[in-house]
Amino acid sequence: MNILKYSASLAAMLLLMPALQAQNARLVLSGAAVRLNSNGASAQIVLQNANWENNASTASFVPGTGTVLFSGGTTALLGGTQNSAFYNLTSSKSGAELQLNRDISVSNLATLGAGDINLQNAQMDLLTTGSLSGEVYPSGRRVYCADNQNGRIRAVRSLTAGANNDIAGLALSLTVSGAAPGSTTLFRGHDRQTSTAFVGAGTSIGRYYDITPTVSSGYTYTFDFRYHELELYGIAESNFLFYRSPSYGITTSDWEEWGGSPAGPLTPGYPTAGTASQNSAANVVSLSGINSFSRWTLSNALTTPLPIELGSFTAACDQGQVQLQWSTVSEVNNAYFTIERSADSQNWEILGEVPGAGNSNSQLQYGLTDPRPFTGMSYYRLKQTDYNGDHEVFAPLSIPCDPAGEKGLLLFPNPADQAFTARFIVTEAFTDERISLFDMTGRKVSERSVSIEEGANEYTQTELGIFMPGVYTVRISAGSKTLYTAPLVIRH
Repeated sequence: MNILKYSASLAAMLLLMPALQAQNARLVLSGAAVRLNSNGASAQIVLQNANWENNASTASFVPGTGTVLFSGGTTALLGGTQNSAFYNLTSSKSGAELQLNRDISVSNLATLGAGDINLQNAQMDLLTTGSLSGEVYPSGRRVYCADNQNGRIRAVRSLTAGANNDIAGLALSLTVSGAAPGSTTLFRGHDRQTSTAFVGAGTSIGRYYDITPTVSSGYTYTFDFRYHELELYGIAESNFLFYRSPSYGITTSDWEEWGGSPAGPLTPGYPTAGTASQNSAANVVSLSGINSFSRWTLSNALTTPLPIELGSFTAACDQGQVQLQWSTVSEVNNAYFTIERSADSQNWEILGEVPGAGNSNSQLQYGLTDPRPFTGMSYYRLKQTDYNGDHEVFAPLSIPCDPAGEKGLLLFPNPADQAFTARFIVTEAFTDERISLFDMTGRKVSERSVSIEEGANEYTQTELGIFMPGVYTVRISAGSKTLYTAPLVIRH
């Protein structure tokens, strides 16, 4: 990896050129005196398949009015020992993502051009002027964090009476009647909220909003709560009910049901204010007639058992075929299951159907095989349909699998710490050869160009220390053709 390092010995650097580009590198800022200044609307710092590392004791990067652009097809890390402030931050990571290892602020635009931004446990602060742009609903690129992490997006806005649409690009709109709420702090989080108050599920979807205005009374409001398909975690959209936590989630037992519809009715003893409506096609649920801000989320409103309680849903590559298996803990009026597949997670086709058990209180196992998966990455999702035609779609899985399978590819050492070697044989010459690394979610985290010759080949990849420990998939490919795949365990 190349390292572009700007330290105190350089005194100062003023970015007057149109762009500074780091390719397959790590841009490191350190020292108290260095200044990297991206002043000017046309100024760009382009990090192509490169990481950003800010280790400076004071503000080494002056964002000016320029743009820092992360591009390329491998996952990029934004971190260091110090937080970084940006004017424009753009992630254009096709087939990969930008991961935050430190808190950041963006004073103008945080843009998703391709791929996701993974907050992990960091905060993206949009301040009073910044906005998020480029998320795709109902499913597509997004800013998110895993369920066991607590990454959040923050923004401060002066809310007025009337319409406040898509505030700071956070997919939240508020229409206020009466007094203006004034300066309002908003947070969007993605770790599921847990409470015994959530009927049936016990957890919320993977999104919540904290809304804290300066003026706390004298108005009513309607808010439009938008969500992403990958935030459902198996909760049926037709069963949504609004929940509010006056303690902002600090006390897990204080969650209150609000609205009563579309799935209602409310559990007796909860507030009766508010009326809910839903647009499932646009992934928007609205609540009107509300006079209390704080933390809001969506969860199950069912007062009857779920059609099925899913125990597991897994996919595995076995000699070029994908073996899909799932289990249910219980079933109520379950007619059948449908497995759908996709090459891009957007356009789905039916792979096959499996009859359900109808009614069951014991664990049952099901399975289906895809004998001809897509070249490269394949996506699968499970759909359950009742006798009355109602259905529920569960979160998708992704897996790389090719008829070449794992035969002929040797990885050693495995498990690996800082490096591994891939040894394999090919019987013909290829062009555009690459070695790629995928994490357990199917996301590409690394891709390198390699030279493959007819016969025996050997390639060593180093710098595995930047990856979290876990199980990964190594793929050897030429153009759009997958030659070999094999699992690799990384341990540190």
